[in-house]
Amino acid sequence: MGMIYSSLQHGLTLLDSRYKHVLEFGVCRGDTIRVIRQTLDASFSVFGFDSFVGLPEAWVDKHGAVVVPPEYFSTNGVIPDVPNVKFYAGWFSDTLPKHLPIAEPIALLHVDSDLYSSAKEVLWALNDHIVAGTIIVFDEWFYKHDAQYDDHEQRAFNEWVLAFNRKFEIICFKDETPSGEERRIVRILD
Repeated sequence: MGMIYSSLQHGLTLLDSRYKHVLEFGVCRGDTIRVIRQTLDASFSVFGFDSFVGLPEAWVDKHGAVVVPPEYFSTNGVIPDVPNVKFYAGWFSDTLPKHLPIAEPIALLHVDSDLYSSAKEVLWALNDHIVAGTIIVFDEWFYKHDAQYDDHEQRAFNEWVLAFNRKFEIICFKDETPSGEERRIVRILD
């Protein structure tokens, strides 16, 4: 496994073994969910959520210029072939309600949804299943080259913490990509 997965791989070593659900939001071609499934034993249920047609909206910078067009991450509807993973194809607003009836406390939540709006939707919908011991790995905590860092997953997380009075700790693990993307691992305390 390359360095691209280092934060995710570290997060997988921190799991609370009482919880057996692992969810990834933003699957794309399935590279990271494949790492998740190959790393964990069969007692863990792994779920992947993605539209497989791109982002729900353009990713824009602080000036409103399109940085990533909505179709950039599209797989043209092709769902990756990863054994023993349950995939939900569609927008999070449509697929999360289908998952909630079977949802259990979450061991690991991999938020690779890129956008503030998508990360917020995930955190709010899963609030009751994010419990003390849940590990959350954020793929786009912020971008060092983007002054609009607070409009990424970090902003959604900070708003969720305030809205639901959640307690957490940042796991001291530095993971930065060549493009300036900084990832973050969080453990929920309460």
